[in-house]
Amino acid sequence: MKIVKLFCLFALAMSILSCKKDDPQDQIVGTWKASKGIYTNCTDPSENQTLTFSNGCYKEPILGLSLCIEVVFKSDNNYTLTTNIEGLGSDIESGTYTINDTQLTLCPVGGSCETNNYTITDTSLNFKDKDTDTGCNTDFTMTKN
Repeated sequence: MKIVKLFCLFALAMSILSCKKDDPQDQIVGTWKASKGIYTNCTDPSENQTLTFSNGCYKEPILGLSLCIEVVFKSDNNYTLTTNIEGLGSDIESGTYTINDTQLTLCPVGGSCETNNYTITDTSLNFKDKDTDTGCNTDFTMTKN
């Protein structure tokens, strides 16, 4: 009977610990590739569009250029964002990031910090914002690699 009680206590302890929410700081660490960008309610209606990425890359249909986006978040609160446009080269941005509730702030080296609303799961990172240049509501999703 003593073994049964110990087993029940162990099972109870494990169930309580397993109900703990994942820490967003732990969830975000890793490599993320662009998967979808949705732009709506733009000042110029021709800019309303949905971009579907494959393995982090979007192939522009008219010019045939590829846009690839990847971000790596490290456990030491540093990040590297790589944007590559086929034939035009790559842009690599690095800096630090902080997470506060539903906001992710990226602070690039030598630049201004930018805060976005975000949600995260084990495999999906989603940003929602309003682009002040185009007036577009943006809904951008990345997938963990």
